[in-house]
Amino acid sequence: VWSRIPFATANLVTACKAVSSNCGITIAAYFFAALSFAWSVLWSVAIVAVQDRTTTCVEDENGIEVCESINPGFLFLLFLSFFFTQQVIQVSFLSFFVGTG
Repeated sequence: VWSRIPFATANLVTACKAVSSNCGITIAAYFFAALSFAWSVLWSVAIVAVQDRTTTCVEDENGIEVCESINPGFLFLLFLSFFFTQQVIQVSFLSFFVGTG
């Protein structure tokens, strides 16, 4: 382990210099994190709205309320859009980060 300390030190010093010379990258990191969080909140609201609109409840002959579940096709498309958009945000940040070096 002791033989690898100088190499780790050199890596840490290089990383610190790179971050300090590109301080704007931290602002971009916070922006993309906030964008990802906002998308997650918007997607959560959308899935609740879709569930509210597509679920129908009726009372059966015994007076028990029976509800239909959400359409699996809607769920698949919503999860697909969530995953795809998160990946686009992540790749956008990575391409922005690589472009600043």
